[in-house]
Amino acid sequence: ESIEQQTCGALLIAGTAGDGKTYHCRSLWRELGGSEAIWDEGGAVKHLKLKDGRDSYFIKDLSELNEPDNNFTFSLLEHAIFKNDRSIVLVIAANHGQILECLRKRRYQEHRVHPLKLHLEAVFLQAGEGHPRLQVFDLSRSTHRKSLTDVLDVLTNHPEWEKCDSCQFQKAEAGCPIFENRRRLIDQGEAAQQMRSRMADLIELARLNGSHLPIRDL
Repeated sequence: ESIEQQTCGALLIAGTAGDGKTYHCRSLWRELGGSEAIWDEGGAVKHLKLKDGRDSYFIKDLSELNEPDNNFTFSLLEHAIFKNDRSIVLVIAANHGQILECLRKRRYQEHRVHPLKLHLEAVFLQAGEGHPRLQVFDLSRSTHRKSLTDVLDVLTNHPEWEKCDSCQFQKAEAGCPIFENRRRLIDQGEAAQQMRSRMADLIELARLNGSHLPIRDL
């Protein structure tokens, strides 16, 4: 929405490994009209002409950029964010450490503190507000009880479970413990809800103890 309304010059999809940064970046590419064929081609920087005439650039992994692409990307960032250039918009997927390290290196190359550095540190380290022309979606902050519930719903209702009907372990007298766990998670009874609640409690405890569980781990 912020891209369509031209309220942001750059959108940063941040997180740790397994949070789904590339997945969200690709989904946005498709939503804006980008083709799968171009996305799957080589090259770290993807260009897409938006319907309103603006040029959008997608960087699906900041760590894949070579030096020329890196310089090109950060030059566009400064124009889109700090010079209010509304003819371009960037979508970047990156680990927290990756982009902060890039900005640190550029400090030595350019003999200045990059203006983006303080804004990102405020967002990542202090949960503060960044620059109004920069939208940051920190996926590492989104994993909580509902994330687990969503994952369980997708997994337990997956159509591939139908193949279990012909499984020898399913037909055996002892039954299949995996299928039984799935049955208990689908059931709407009190025991099933208690099982889900206790699993969610473990996720919440891990988060409060500083252990982030990305979607991949969930």
